[in-house]
Amino acid sequence: MTDPAAVDTVHEHCDSVQVIVTTYNAEQGETETYAKGAGNWWARRGSAQAWLRMDESRDLAGAIAEKREE
Repeated sequence: MTDPAAVDTVHEHCDSVQVIVTTYNAEQGETETYAKGAGNWWARRGSAQAWLRMDESRDLAGAIAEKREE
């Protein structure tokens, strides 16, 4: 998966780093998730939450635009 040293390398240049990766395991028929972070836990959590809100807002805006075009 992800090399933990890569997170440490990025962290040398940033206050906080959070990496979340997924891969599909065909043998088990499921998605596996790996997460590694470094630095301020609250900043990492807040950044992830902000990203989710932004992504949800884009989805909602797209749905509204499609509805208006009907």
